[in-house]
Amino acid sequence: MANGHGGYREPSNPATTSGPGRLSRRTDGGPTQAPKYMAGGDYGDGQELMELQNGAPMAADPSVEAAGYTPQPPAVEPVPLGAASAYPDEPITAGVDVGAGPGSEAMQLPTPDRDWVAKLSPYLPALEFAANRPNASPAMRRVVRTIKLAMP
Repeated sequence: MANGHGGYREPSNPATTSGPGRLSRRTDGGPTQAPKYMAGGDYGDGQELMELQNGAPMAADPSVEAAGYTPQPPAVEPVPLGAASAYPDEPITAGVDVGAGPGSEAMQLPTPDRDWVAKLSPYLPALEFAANRPNASPAMRRVVRTIKLAMP
């Protein structure tokens, strides 16, 4: 090894390697953020998020300024609640299927395709079985609920 290069070099970080899964630890020695609980969502989502945060701790300074990015203020100022209408000639019911003005067709939203319900309904028993498993993801449970709600 010429000029002292190559060979084993002892790492300057506290741990040389990290374990798998729950045993994983930071190897860079930096401080970490405390996990944050988020309320709302489906049943069990908060606990799942806490477990994910404990499994992979994040760096201590999450601010975008620390990454060298300075957020810009919004280009448009928000409209105060009591401000005068920007469209005084447009009825308040514009975009709704009742009252004066154009209906919901003016928004040009895509029409819902109900064929997918007919295509997925034969698979509903298998999907329900999978969604009722203890390790089923919240997304799987949402898919089954969406199919059931869309059925006639």
